[in-house]
Amino acid sequence: MGGYFGFDGDQPVYLFAKKSVLAGILGLPEKEADVVGRRFAARLD
Repeated sequence: MGGYFGFDGDQPVYLFAKKSVLAGILGLPEKEADVVGRRFAARLD
């Protein structure tokens, strides 16, 4: 899907953009955040 994964202190953060929306998933490892992010992005239409 694309996006950016990193940490805010010790908390994992995954950010992605869809159209004019910036969204994020907090607290999940990168692979899990990608799966949840894809499901979340599908609801942003």
